[in-house]
Amino acid sequence: MNKKATSTIIIIAAKEEYQKRGYPATEVDHIIKRAKVSKEEFDEQFSSLEDCCLKVLKNHAQEMKRTSRNMMKMTIVGKGSVCFSMIYTKMLKVFLMRGIRFSIFIMM
Repeated sequence: MNKKATSTIIIIAAKEEYQKRGYPATEVDHIIKRAKVSKEEFDEQFSSLEDCCLKVLKNHAQEMKRTSRNMMKMTIVGKGSVCFSMIYTKMLKVFLMRGIRFSIFIMM
């Protein structure tokens, strides 16, 4: 498996573990078990658990930004309507709330 794929798998596993346990209770062993990678593979990708957490947050922010941009493009090019704009606004609020909840899990 290449480095980018390994990193992505670990980030997804870490995000799931942080959501399940919260940041303080999550250990590297939990993440590598969920990701089905070795400790050495984890260490090749991240310098520490904190580094992994920062990458998870960065990934989450990029995902929210990408989704928001795609929805705005659909509205701007005329594929949307007032109804779609209302749905977009509600979905954006959900994403923001998920981001806030996720951040709160990590900070606990």
